[in-house]
Amino acid sequence: MSQSTYTLQCISRAVAFMSEKTRDGKTPDLEAIAMAAGLSKYHFNRVYKLATGETPQETLTRFKLARAADQLRDHEVSVTDAAFAAGYGSSQAFAKALKRVLSASATDVRIDHERLGNAIETLKIPQSRGEGSVSIEIAKLEPFEAIAIRTDSAYPALNERYWALFEAAGDPAIVEAILGQPYGDIGPDNWNTLRFDCSLKLSAPAKTYPENIVETQIIGGPALLKRHLGSYDHLPASIDDLYHAALCMKDVKIAEEPLLFHYLDDPEITAEAELRTDVYLPLVA
Repeated sequence: MSQSTYTLQCISRAVAFMSEKTRDGKTPDLEAIAMAAGLSKYHFNRVYKLATGETPQETLTRFKLARAADQLRDHEVSVTDAAFAAGYGSSQAFAKALKRVLSASATDVRIDHERLGNAIETLKIPQSRGEGSVSIEIAKLEPFEAIAIRTDSAYPALNERYWALFEAAGDPAIVEAILGQPYGDIGPDNWNTLRFDCSLKLSAPAKTYPENIVETQIIGGPALLKRHLGSYDHLPASIDDLYHAALCMKDVKIAEEPLLFHYLDDPEITAEAELRTDVYLPLVA
């Protein structure tokens, strides 16, 4: 096992440990987290930040806020009770942390169910912060079917294709994921030759589709995953990070399958700087 693979496993153990403890309303200290990870406490903080883009304390804060925010779903639970259940010493401390991370008050998110749900999901996901920071994890994609439109030399002007897919799906409520697969390098030098498959994962596929829309199979399996934050124009930098990570892992081999993009936000209603895209680099099982 290479050092990189070992370190990723250690970080995964640390994240799982922090998640479990905060669900129980506890706040473990750095030494306990390092011990759970199996890394020296003298090096753990720096190794963790290099691997995730944030400090262990920032991760703990997110997890604690996620637990408190989840408590706010129940309108019979007071803000103070939610704060104490998540391990905060006072509702004021909880309010300050919530304002700092989400720029919102507990009342703001409580009265807006959609915002509350989005806030909880956001808080559970590590965010890469700081120039040069990289947050990469080993994931497993389950196989699934999707509908797709193949494009050639059309990237990045793909809006019409995705609209066609939504029209074919009929009901937006059955769209589980908006996806894309580039068959080659993404960049201005390759747009004239790049094949890119636009696709949707549906909960209830139709029986027939227009001729330009086909049913396709996403094979799934192990993959390196990085959450890209920001403009789609900057996706190549995140892709480079994934390839670099794969090349640094002795026991990892890149699969023949193309990259998979999972677009998590609607660019028409989400600020460009806040757009999230999960980028998967498939690996040989």
